[in-house]
Amino acid sequence: MLLIRIAPGDTGLFRYLLEGGGGHLAMLTVLDPKKALFKLLFSPHQREELLELLGGMRRTVPFEIFDHPCSPGRRAGNGAFEGKRT
Repeated sequence: MLLIRIAPGDTGLFRYLLEGGGGHLAMLTVLDPKKALFKLLFSPHQREELLELLGGMRRTVPFEIFDHPCSPGRRAGNGAFEGKRT
């Protein structure tokens, strides 16, 4: 699981990019709508593929990625996603 924080005005675009380009790699759940904090639930074997998609999405919409507190902190891809916050 990952936590995603987005500017509140960008949540629709983020969801569109995730669902359109992601082929349903992850399920997006709203944790705090006022803070635009979301949880991404995904299959562990697709983590790298999801991180690659998120990296591409960052060129269009800025967002922060955090490891979920219940998930072990990992470094993935180019090292941009590690521990608690990127």
